[in-house]
Amino acid sequence: MTSLFELSDDLRAADAAMEDAVDEETGLIAADLAQTWELIQGQIDDKLLDWGRWEKNLRSEADACRWESRKLAKRAQAAANKAAFVKMIIEMKLGEGADLEVGFTGRVLKDGSCRLSWRKRTGVDLAPGIDEKTCVGLPDEFIKLTPSPKKRELIDYLKGATDEQRADAAKYARLKTGKAVQIS
Repeated sequence: MTSLFELSDDLRAADAAMEDAVDEETGLIAADLAQTWELIQGQIDDKLLDWGRWEKNLRSEADACRWESRKLAKRAQAAANKAAFVKMIIEMKLGEGADLEVGFTGRVLKDGSCRLSWRKRTGVDLAPGIDEKTCVGLPDEFIKLTPSPKKRELIDYLKGATDEQRADAAKYARLKTGKAVQIS
């Protein structure tokens, strides 16, 4: 089977041959050369349609994978919730009767495949009134920032902006127009 790139090369060669084969008096091209050119163009069109069908198939496969990943994410969340519940029960039962504030080193349970024990860990509780999402009231050096542009809002702003506003906005963004192949 001939590749699309080989067909394109054949079409370029046929184009070059047609330029040389034009009858200077009539301006006509030899019929067999025109048929060859149409045959190659037809093969290219068929190949592009094949590629279009392949792209649709790949897109469908990607959609199916996304659907399956959502299903797996739900299963993973359910398993994580169960694990957290089981750990809470273990913590309650392993710590029964112990004074955890005094540095409990308490009971250790183990067998060949599992070991249950306590270890010391340090964490932080935010003061009442400090929202963990907005971090209002927390000094800047303790706040993570992950900036991300709001592209949809930028597009809407720039589309409705005056020339002066667009010139000012050019420091940080500009509209661009492109083409996209629609395959359906």
